[in-house]
Amino acid sequence: RAGQLHEASELYARALSAKWRALRGKECAVAHNNLALILYETFGDEVAAEKHYTDSIHIAQELNLSFWYPYKNLGQLKEKTGHTTEAVAMFRKAAAFQGDSGLGWYASLLLPYIYTSSTNIDTWRRSFEENVSRLEKEAKSKQLVISDPLHLEGVPQYLLSYQGVSDIALKK
Repeated sequence: RAGQLHEASELYARALSAKWRALRGKECAVAHNNLALILYETFGDEVAAEKHYTDSIHIAQELNLSFWYPYKNLGQLKEKTGHTTEAVAMFRKAAAFQGDSGLGWYASLLLPYIYTSSTNIDTWRRSFEENVSRLEKEAKSKQLVISDPLHLEGVPQYLLSYQGVSDIALKK
């Protein structure tokens, strides 16, 4: 319920505040990640959410934790806000920590919703074609492992058909 999420966000913020500092180590990284989720998904506050995801990532890096959730969540925020290159980087980092090909697969198939130029379209198409080819090779050699499909968070939208270029060769 929205009222409980508002209360939860206040409690997380209080626990993370400099005055209180109730959380340490991994708990602190988890709290930043969870607060970011609430701030973005419930309240639409992209700026605050990005700050808390980034704080979570920094804490995890300092403690040498394999905590992949803030990378995945920041990737989703970047994807939804049109920062596809940054989203791909975050998904790839999450996949590296996770040890599963699912998020890497997702990153390989991700395309922007809006392009800045026809050159930009060409660049993304080339990248997409290379990624599909690589994924096909990985699948044939059994290097492509998706142990938990639930981590995929869906499939990237197939946006090539909106680019005004034939994609028949890719579909074969």
